[in-house]
Amino acid sequence: DLQVRDSSARWFVLGQQVAMSQTKAIGLPNSQGGGTIFNVDQWDGYEASRTRFFDSIERHGRDNLVVLTGDLHVSGAGDLTRDPNEPSVYEAGTGRGTLGVEMLTTSVTSPSTSIPAGVEDIIFAQNPAVRYVELDSRGYLVLDVDHERARGEWYLLDDVWEQEAVERLDAAWMTRSGAGYIEEA
Repeated sequence: DLQVRDSSARWFVLGQQVAMSQTKAIGLPNSQGGGTIFNVDQWDGYEASRTRFFDSIERHGRDNLVVLTGDLHVSGAGDLTRDPNEPSVYEAGTGRGTLGVEMLTTSVTSPSTSIPAGVEDIIFAQNPAVRYVELDSRGYLVLDVDHERARGEWYLLDDVWEQEAVERLDAAWMTRSGAGYIEEA
Protein backbone atom coordinates (compact mmCIF):
# COMPACT_ATOMS: atom_id res chain seq x y z
CA ASP A 1 0.00 0.00 0.00
CA LEU A 2 2.86 2.42 0.78
CA GLN A 3 4.44 2.05 -2.66
CA VAL A 4 1.11 2.68 -4.35
CA ARG A 5 0.39 5.68 -2.11
CA ASP A 6 3.84 7.26 -2.23
CA SER A 7 4.63 6.91 -5.92
CA SER A 8 4.66 10.17 -7.88
CA ALA A 9 5.21 8.45 -11.23
CA ARG A 10 2.70 9.10 -14.00
CA TRP A 11 2.63 5.37 -14.80
CA PHE A 12 2.41 2.67 -12.16
CA VAL A 13 4.07 -0.38 -13.74
CA LEU A 14 4.07 -3.66 -11.86
CA GLY A 15 6.22 -6.51 -13.17
CA GLN A 16 5.36 -9.96 -11.89
CA GLN A 17 5.13 -13.55 -13.10
CA VAL A 18 1.56 -14.82 -12.77
CA ALA A 19 -1.65 -13.56 -14.37
CA MET A 20 -3.48 -11.01 -12.26
CA SER A 21 -6.67 -10.90 -14.32
CA GLN A 22 -9.50 -13.29 -13.63
CA THR A 23 -9.62 -16.20 -16.05
CA LYS A 24 -12.90 -18.03 -16.41
CA ALA A 25 -12.80 -21.64 -17.56
CA ILE A 26 -13.57 -25.08 -16.23
CA GLY A 27 -12.13 -25.11 -12.73
CA LEU A 28 -13.04 -24.14 -9.20
CA PRO A 29 -15.93 -21.87 -8.17
CA ASN A 30 -14.99 -18.19 -7.99
CA SER A 31 -16.35 -16.60 -4.82
CA GLN A 32 -16.61 -13.22 -6.59
CA GLY A 33 -19.31 -14.55 -8.91
CA GLY A 34 -17.21 -14.52 -12.09
CA GLY A 35 -17.98 -18.10 -13.01
CA THR A 36 -15.21 -20.60 -12.42
CA ILE A 37 -11.49 -19.99 -12.24
CA PHE A 38 -8.88 -21.64 -14.39
CA ASN A 39 -5.65 -21.67 -12.40
CA VAL A 40 -5.34 -21.29 -8.64
CA ASP A 41 -1.57 -20.75 -9.02
CA GLN A 42 -2.34 -17.36 -10.58
CA TRP A 43 -3.94 -14.42 -8.74
CA ASP A 44 -7.29 -16.24 -9.15
CA GLY A 45 -6.12 -18.48 -6.33
CA TYR A 46 -5.42 -15.45 -4.14
CA GLU A 47 -8.62 -13.43 -4.44
CA ALA A 48 -8.18 -11.67 -1.09
CA SER A 49 -4.70 -10.45 -2.07
CA ARG A 50 -5.90 -9.23 -5.46
CA THR A 51 -8.83 -7.45 -3.77
CA ARG A 52 -6.44 -5.70 -1.35
CA PHE A 53 -4.24 -4.62 -4.27
CA PHE A 54 -7.24 -3.31 -6.24
CA ASP A 55 -8.48 -1.53 -3.09
CA SER A 56 -5.10 0.19 -2.77
CA ILE A 57 -5.12 1.24 -6.44
CA GLU A 58 -8.58 2.78 -6.03
CA ARG A 59 -7.90 4.33 -2.61
CA HIS A 60 -4.84 6.16 -3.90
CA GLY A 61 -6.30 7.18 -7.25
CA ARG A 62 -3.81 5.31 -9.43
CA ASP A 63 -5.37 5.48 -12.89
CA ASN A 64 -2.34 4.48 -15.00
CA LEU A 65 -1.73 0.91 -13.84
CA VAL A 66 0.10 -1.41 -16.22
CA VAL A 67 0.76 -4.95 -14.99
CA LEU A 68 3.45 -6.85 -16.92
CA THR A 69 3.16 -10.61 -16.60
CA GLY A 70 5.30 -13.50 -17.80
CA ASP A 71 5.82 -17.19 -17.07
CA LEU A 72 2.64 -18.35 -18.82
CA HIS A 73 4.04 -19.30 -22.25
CA VAL A 74 1.28 -17.29 -23.95
CA SER A 75 0.89 -13.72 -25.15
CA GLY A 76 -2.07 -11.60 -24.14
CA ALA A 77 -3.53 -8.25 -23.18
CA GLY A 78 -6.63 -7.20 -21.34
CA ASP A 79 -8.32 -5.04 -18.78
CA LEU A 80 -8.04 -5.44 -15.02
CA THR A 81 -11.37 -5.22 -13.25
CA ARG A 82 -12.96 -6.55 -10.10
CA ASP A 83 -15.34 -8.81 -12.02
CA PRO A 84 -15.00 -9.00 -15.80
CA ASN A 85 -18.05 -11.26 -16.12
CA GLU A 86 -20.50 -8.93 -14.41
CA PRO A 87 -21.95 -6.31 -16.81
CA SER A 88 -22.90 -4.01 -13.92
CA VAL A 89 -19.20 -3.89 -12.90
CA TYR A 90 -17.30 -3.95 -16.20
CA GLU A 91 -17.90 -2.95 -19.80
CA ALA A 92 -15.26 -4.06 -22.31
CA GLY A 93 -13.69 -1.36 -24.46
CA THR A 94 -15.11 1.65 -22.61
CA GLY A 95 -13.03 1.87 -19.46
CA ARG A 96 -16.06 1.47 -17.20
CA GLY A 97 -15.03 -0.72 -14.30
CA THR A 98 -11.34 -0.99 -15.19
CA LEU A 99 -8.55 -0.50 -12.70
CA GLY A 100 -5.71 -0.86 -15.20
CA VAL A 101 -4.40 -3.15 -17.90
CA GLU A 102 -2.37 -6.33 -18.03
CA MET A 103 0.10 -7.30 -20.74
CA LEU A 104 1.33 -10.90 -20.79
CA THR A 105 4.47 -11.94 -22.56
CA THR A 106 5.28 -15.44 -23.64
CA SER A 107 8.55 -17.28 -23.13
CA VAL A 108 11.44 -16.48 -25.44
CA THR A 109 12.91 -19.93 -26.03
CA SER A 110 10.61 -22.61 -24.64
CA PRO A 111 9.27 -24.85 -27.39
CA SER A 112 5.76 -24.12 -28.60
CA THR A 113 2.98 -26.43 -27.58
CA SER A 114 0.17 -27.67 -29.75
CA ILE A 115 -3.02 -25.88 -28.71
CA PRO A 116 -6.26 -27.33 -30.12
CA ALA A 117 -8.06 -25.20 -32.69
CA GLY A 118 -10.78 -23.03 -31.23
CA VAL A 119 -9.26 -22.52 -27.76
CA GLU A 120 -8.64 -18.81 -28.39
CA ASP A 121 -12.31 -18.38 -29.37
CA ILE A 122 -13.36 -20.06 -26.10
CA ILE A 123 -11.06 -17.76 -24.11
CA PHE A 124 -12.58 -14.65 -25.74
CA ALA A 125 -16.15 -15.94 -25.28
CA GLN A 126 -15.69 -16.67 -21.56
CA ASN A 127 -13.41 -13.74 -20.67
CA PRO A 128 -14.66 -10.34 -21.91
CA ALA A 129 -11.69 -8.48 -20.37
CA VAL A 130 -9.24 -10.47 -22.50
CA ARG A 131 -8.72 -8.43 -25.67
CA TYR A 132 -5.72 -10.21 -27.25
CA VAL A 133 -4.38 -13.74 -26.88
CA GLU A 134 -1.87 -15.81 -28.84
CA LEU A 135 -1.23 -19.30 -27.52
CA ASP A 136 1.18 -20.98 -29.94
CA SER A 137 4.20 -18.79 -30.68
CA ARG A 138 7.17 -17.69 -28.60
CA GLY A 139 8.84 -14.29 -28.48
CA TYR A 140 8.89 -11.16 -26.37
CA LEU A 141 7.04 -7.98 -25.46
CA VAL A 142 8.40 -4.46 -25.91
CA LEU A 143 6.77 -1.84 -23.68
CA ASP A 144 7.09 1.76 -24.87
CA VAL A 145 5.89 4.32 -22.35
CA ASP A 146 5.63 8.05 -22.87
CA HIS A 147 3.62 10.87 -21.32
CA GLU A 148 0.42 10.05 -23.21
CA ARG A 149 0.32 6.24 -23.42
CA ALA A 150 1.86 2.86 -22.61
CA ARG A 151 2.13 0.68 -25.72
CA GLY A 152 2.98 -3.01 -25.82
CA GLU A 153 4.24 -4.71 -28.98
CA TRP A 154 4.38 -8.51 -29.19
CA TYR A 155 7.16 -9.87 -31.42
CA LEU A 156 6.79 -13.60 -32.05
CA LEU A 157 8.52 -16.49 -33.81
CA ASP A 158 6.74 -19.52 -35.20
CA ASP A 159 9.53 -21.93 -34.22
CA VAL A 160 12.30 -21.31 -31.67
CA TRP A 161 14.22 -24.32 -33.00
CA GLU A 162 14.74 -22.76 -36.44
CA GLN A 163 17.92 -20.69 -36.47
CA GLU A 164 16.64 -18.70 -39.45
CA ALA A 165 13.19 -18.08 -37.96
CA VAL A 166 11.99 -14.55 -38.60
CA GLU A 167 10.29 -12.56 -35.89
CA ARG A 168 7.06 -10.79 -36.70
CA LEU A 169 5.09 -8.04 -35.01
CA ASP A 170 1.99 -10.00 -33.99
CA ALA A 171 0.05 -7.33 -32.14
CA ALA A 172 0.22 -3.88 -30.58
CA TRP A 173 -2.05 -2.80 -27.73
CA MET A 174 -1.97 0.30 -25.56
CA THR A 175 -3.59 2.26 -22.80
CA ARG A 176 -3.87 6.03 -22.86
CA SER A 177 -2.98 8.08 -19.81
CA GLY A 178 -6.06 8.40 -17.63
CA ALA A 179 -8.14 5.93 -19.69
CA GLY A 180 -7.39 2.79 -17.70
CA TYR A 181 -8.38 0.29 -20.39
CA ILE A 182 -6.60 -1.55 -23.18
CA GLU A 183 -7.17 -0.75 -26.85
CA GLU A 184 -5.61 -1.89 -30.09
CA ALA A 185 -2.76 0.40 -31.11
